[in-house]
Amino acid sequence: MKTRFEKWYENYDFPGDAKTLFEESVLCYKISAYRASFIMSYLGIQTVLRERLLNSHNKPNNIPQNMWEKKLEELKDDNAWDNTVG
Repeated sequence: MKTRFEKWYENYDFPGDAKTLFEESVLCYKISAYRASFIMSYLGIQTVLRERLLNSHNKPNNIPQNMWEKKLEELKDDNAWDNTVG
């Protein structure tokens, strides 16, 4: 039987990494590893946000252009990303 969370994430076309993290989250949840499930779903959401920011064509109005470009460069750097999110 599918959880509500499974039904939710299957309705969206998330990037491969995020989908994998969500699938891991569900597996952990089903074996009662709730903390691991929470962490995997958290990382999945963070991955979705990262991808959306990197693929965004519009800069927020309240952020200077140079600061926006710097943040995008930081998002592209996997090491910086791991240190920030992890």
